[in-house]
Amino acid sequence: MSDNYNYDYVSGVDPAPKKNGSRIAIITAAVLGVAAGGGAAAYNLSPLVKNQVKLRVCSAESYSAWVYEENSQTIAKEAADRYRRYLDDAGGGKSFGYTLKYDVSDEAKDKLLEKLGDVDDTSKELKNFISAIEDTESLTLNVEQAGSGNSTSARAGFSRNDESIIAVDTFIDMESLETYLRIPDLKDQWLFIDSSEMLSGLNSDDVNYLRKCLTDPGSVLTPDDLETEIQRYVDLWNKSVSDVKVEKKSDVEIGDITVDYTVINVKLTPEKMEEVRDAFVNEMKKDDILRSIVVDRTKSMTAEEYEEKLDKALARKASTKDELDIYTYVDPTGVIRGMKVSNPDGVLIDTAMGIKDDQVRGFVNSDKGSAQLKAALTDGKMTGDIVITDEDGKDTRISFTDYETVNKDLCFFNADVTVSRDDNTFGLKFVGDPSSQQVIADINADTGDGRMDFGTVSLRLSVNDAKSIEIPDKGSALEIDRDNFSFKDVFTEEEMTSFLEGFYDKLGLGSDYGSELAGLIYDNDDLMGDIASMDTDSYDFGLTDEEWDEEDEEDSDTPAFSFPEYPDEEAVSDYLFQPGENQAYLVTIDNNFRVNTLSNDSGKVAKGAETADVNGAGTYTVSVDADCESFRKVSGDAPAGLMFSTLMINGLTEADKDRVTVDSVLLDGKEVEVPETEPEYMDMGEGGPAVFVNLFMNGDGIGEWKKLEVTFTVK
Repeated sequence: MSDNYNYDYVSGVDPAPKKNGSRIAIITAAVLGVAAGGGAAAYNLSPLVKNQVKLRVCSAESYSAWVYEENSQTIAKEAADRYRRYLDDAGGGKSFGYTLKYDVSDEAKDKLLEKLGDVDDTSKELKNFISAIEDTESLTLNVEQAGSGNSTSARAGFSRNDESIIAVDTFIDMESLETYLRIPDLKDQWLFIDSSEMLSGLNSDDVNYLRKCLTDPGSVLTPDDLETEIQRYVDLWNKSVSDVKVEKKSDVEIGDITVDYTVINVKLTPEKMEEVRDAFVNEMKKDDILRSIVVDRTKSMTAEEYEEKLDKALARKASTKDELDIYTYVDPTGVIRGMKVSNPDGVLIDTAMGIKDDQVRGFVNSDKGSAQLKAALTDGKMTGDIVITDEDGKDTRISFTDYETVNKDLCFFNADVTVSRDDNTFGLKFVGDPSSQQVIADINADTGDGRMDFGTVSLRLSVNDAKSIEIPDKGSALEIDRDNFSFKDVFTEEEMTSFLEGFYDKLGLGSDYGSELAGLIYDNDDLMGDIASMDTDSYDFGLTDEEWDEEDEEDSDTPAFSFPEYPDEEAVSDYLFQPGENQAYLVTIDNNFRVNTLSNDSGKVAKGAETADVNGAGTYTVSVDADCESFRKVSGDAPAGLMFSTLMINGLTEADKDRVTVDSVLLDGKEVEVPETEPEYMDMGEGGPAVFVNLFMNGDGIGEWKKLEVTFTVK
């Protein structure tokens, strides 16, 4: 075989390298490095030169491993750095602002007034309401949030015409789970709520875990751990695959441009996939970081449970019988630009991105739909379209102009965007700078009399340096009893009256509303207590419980119903069996909601059922025998009719569901017609993948039955 560097295709195990090829490649790299300016050091700095040298002097496996390693190192480092910055910000490094604003158009106000029609000019309330509508130019909701150590504070406010209507302050101590609340315009004193009471249903480990995640997420997962774990499993992938081919300078068509990419092809047989899976599971058994996170830091499992779950994963058979081909597109600098995954039935997903001259193209194709990018670069800004096609063949077009990133870490950008689908179109303007991102939308809609301008909505996110926050004094705060709360115990009538008068006056409705509402609150001893406690017993309208029950029975057309009591697994364990990983079986539900399985997620069903071993294409029959002790013990009685049955087929994947058809349903030997339903896929967790088909029956006309039999085909 000729020297590898002269060929565009290499395959298999490392051949013995010929010295001339390696020397020429290295000399070429050195010359390119010097030409680039920087001597020998340029080799270390030039991704292009690195990639070309590796491509020519390495075997397919070695080159593939290097590409994945280089990209994984970059991804791992960026992920760790982003996570590290998040931890810094969460610890009080940043403050955040969120603003949602609606600028009301005159057309929208005119339309609302038109809907109100003629009003009574003598009604002061209606005149105030109309005046408030006419004078409203904007409505704004804003939130400012900041943190300091284990504490976080926020102020939420609502404004009209940029004048504050109401503001609410909150403060939460993440360590003690104490919450403070106040409305400054109502009372400057903080109200204290012990939030830990709401977690009383959790055990101490759960509460401690929640507290740790809130106060110190870095103690659960450190940035260094994250970087290590990403690289660990990419390295394991490299070691696990061996059937690798590399096609150099392959023409990859991306839309209407063609780019030269190196294509790495890894072929995975079912046996190889099982081998790779076992390698990953065994690595997880040795992974001290992962074990520490699950067992020690979060206490999600005990050490024994962790080992047991991994052992079960090793014992489980592979869920696919098809080969997979994985193609990775690598640009001349060694950066992965796309990937394709296919099996004998076709392409599962294919995605790639490329640039040629000033033209940018990209695509994502799958059986669920596709997306196509076509754009052009001008002075660092991108203009173009993304067309997204769904499963039904309908297109959504996203057109953008002058897209540019202004903050890479926070993904803030500038662009004018138009979204079109069918006959509907709306525009968005994205305005970003290093510390904020704003989205602006003009609201237009068809009202039947043509399109109407409702105004403009804008959403703004800002990120700034940390601000000092006010820490409430618990000693001077007023503790709230959530189970026995009354406004009158917290606020005086004068405080409430002043607050409500100001609130309604700022809304433009007049202070009289506030005075009347405050009087209503404090003149009625039970009103606010009832509202606060939501005590529905107070709203009996003079009827006793017995009278309510009698009226319910008279007025209701729905018969009384209650679910049966399902047995514990331990009590009926001798009457149950566990279907295998590639077995099909039936679950039945009668008119009284009695079932031949357990109410938990164990997947066990009553004995006496006939299962089928599904080992590929073929026709299979499964059945349920209701005329036996096991069925009656598990379900609680003989069946009363049959509401529906579910055909479960373990081991089939989502790609297999379209291969399943139900041929016949027999009940006590007689064929039963059932509505046609589409097979569905579900992940059973430890039980593996499964496809199921719901078979709905006319339960009322069936009565007691003895045997249900279903025949189905897997194509």
